[in-house]
Amino acid sequence: MTTERIPGTDRDLAGLGAVVVAGLVLLGLVVGAAVLVAQVVDLAGWVAGGS
Repeated sequence: MTTERIPGTDRDLAGLGAVVVAGLVLLGLVVGAAVLVAQVVDLAGWVAGGS
């Protein structure tokens, strides 16, 4: 018995995988930027003599 493949399915799955990976990379960059901004704000507060 042969299985019939739907044309374009592999390409669609690869595209979906690429979108998911790109989204995760973007999320990681946003989180990293937020952490960096928080560190800079904390450092600026320390330099200014805050608690």
